[in-house]
Amino acid sequence: MALRVATASMNDRMLKASMNTQARMMEMQLQQATGEKSGNYAGLGGTARTVIDMEVSMTRTETYRLAGETALGRVNAMHEQMDTVTQIISDFYKAVTAMRSTSGTEQTFPTLIQEAVGLRDHLANNVLNFQHQGRYLFGGSATLDRPIDLSGYALGDPSVPNTDYYQGDDFIAQAQVSQDHTVVYGVTANDPAFEQAIRALSMIADADPAAIDDDLLEEAQKLAEQALDNAIVVQNRLGIDARTLERAVTAQDDYKFFLESNLGPIKGVDVAALTVKLAAFDSQLRASYAALGKIQSLSLVDYLR
Repeated sequence: MALRVATASMNDRMLKASMNTQARMMEMQLQQATGEKSGNYAGLGGTARTVIDMEVSMTRTETYRLAGETALGRVNAMHEQMDTVTQIISDFYKAVTAMRSTSGTEQTFPTLIQEAVGLRDHLANNVLNFQHQGRYLFGGSATLDRPIDLSGYALGDPSVPNTDYYQGDDFIAQAQVSQDHTVVYGVTANDPAFEQAIRALSMIADADPAAIDDDLLEEAQKLAEQALDNAIVVQNRLGIDARTLERAVTAQDDYKFFLESNLGPIKGVDVAALTVKLAAFDSQLRASYAALGKIQSLSLVDYLR
């Protein structure tokens, strides 16, 4: 229907207002569906810079948290293995002590040798060559290769430290758990605790039954005692590392929660309040369309009547 000149301007204004209302409603419906004020930073106006800074902080925080969590998993795995280490050394110490107190003989020494061989193999193959999530934990940076190989190990002088069994390096892992805090954690299989344990076990495991005497047993016993003391120190140190990492992870979790709590009100919308506004806009739009229809239906004939 052709519009009269007198109503054309009013029709244009009403049509523009209706289109603006409809556009605003579409924007609000999108906000209602996503729970966010805008799908891009431009729609956030003056708060965009704050949102960007907070999101960058959240990404950095998550990186620190994951680093701490990964390190904590490895430390906990090492700490659990130390339970076995101390048990192995303690069992060996008790066996040697018992042999000394009962005046062991060439007939009973083979049993002690067999036990020493089994304990040494268990320590090397099942404990120090332990893998966690596909990584060897006790080899320093050599995480893909077994850190212990006893095939080329020869005891030599039992009073001299010998780490020929070790295939790794001296690298000690570290995790950056915040912008200003790096946690050094872990232990390698050439630590004195492990070296002394392997040496003490080898003193008996590699001995000829005929060559075992009380002096050898006493030396192995004392070395095992030193190894046990050092193993407990290592385990305690790993426990400290674990607690430090736990606190670091918790701190990052708390900071992430703080950021999320403050970011939500900036980016998000009050869905309940938005629903009320949408209802009001819907009524307004219906009224606009009704008025627009009335304007477009006006004619001179209607006026003359």
